[in-house]
Amino acid sequence: MHSLRERMDCVWQWVDAAARVKNSIESYESELSNSTGLSIPGIRYAVARALEVDPSESDVLRLVERTSETPHVTVVLSAHVFTAPLRAIAIAAAAAPRVVVRPSRREPVFTRALVDHLSPSARAQTTVVSDLDLSTVRAGEIHAYGQGATIDAIRAQLPPGVHLRAHGPGFGVALVTASCGAAAAIASDVVMFDQRGCLSPRFVMCVDTSVSAISVAQEIDVELTRMATSIPLGQLDNEEREGRRAYMDAMVFAGATVFERASHAVVAGAPINTLPPTGRVLHVTSVSEQWWTHLGTLAPYVTCIGTDDPSCVPEDLCKRTRVCALGAMQSPPLDGPVDVRDVGQR
Repeated sequence: MHSLRERMDCVWQWVDAAARVKNSIESYESELSNSTGLSIPGIRYAVARALEVDPSESDVLRLVERTSETPHVTVVLSAHVFTAPLRAIAIAAAAAPRVVVRPSRREPVFTRALVDHLSPSARAQTTVVSDLDLSTVRAGEIHAYGQGATIDAIRAQLPPGVHLRAHGPGFGVALVTASCGAAAAIASDVVMFDQRGCLSPRFVMCVDTSVSAISVAQEIDVELTRMATSIPLGQLDNEEREGRRAYMDAMVFAGATVFERASHAVVAGAPINTLPPTGRVLHVTSVSEQWWTHLGTLAPYVTCIGTDDPSCVPEDLCKRTRVCALGAMQSPPLDGPVDVRDVGQR
């Protein structure tokens, strides 16, 4: 057993490594742009605003207190948010003296950079593998991040006695109550990681009936257009491009008001019936005071609520989602997993 202080020190070693990566990010920008599809300004924007290199002592303490000790942790990482390995591996290091990490095959660059900048003692406790044979995992936990199919495949092969902590797909919701002033903050949350993260807003829900969804959509369109000049949209893969085209066609057919640009798309006026694709695509809608009911079957996948009025978020939702100010949806404190939906119960 390790003391609380020792476990916190393990987290701080990874934070220190991330700070060194941040200071030398120019060395990795080209590789990261190729592996993530983000533009180089998009890489810089994410490192500046979303890489957790300055947590408070209380945040790190809370992370450790929310982490159960175990002899061994295997971490299976996702490609969607390239800075996410810091948090995922720090949580694993707080839990276990031995950590095995399998980076995403699509984006191994940032994990490799972190390990390269680790102290020798922390590096000795960490093994990075390109392939993972789950049958060789004999004890401890597997922390799996990614799409539902990936997690289901791991669950199907889970060895006896090994606990799975799964962090599956999710999305964010921006909750607007004021008539103006939210567009710039929402746009900054959308631009981060080109909206691929599980905290990224996909819906903007206007609770005040005096707030026009179309006017809010238009304001966000203006802000996204402005931001695209300094932080261009990166490369979308075929699935993302096809998803965007199908979604936009469906919204036009449904009678939505559409603001579509090369850099982004914002729609307003259609009911919520499907999740918008990634790649800076946003759905703005007016809702009743019981706004969460409008999400229907999508509600369990909400991981983050950004809002200008936290009192609009029911207490039970506060317990199972992150709630924060608009503009801060993609930069949560380093206080545990970003996904707090039933953490540790799967």
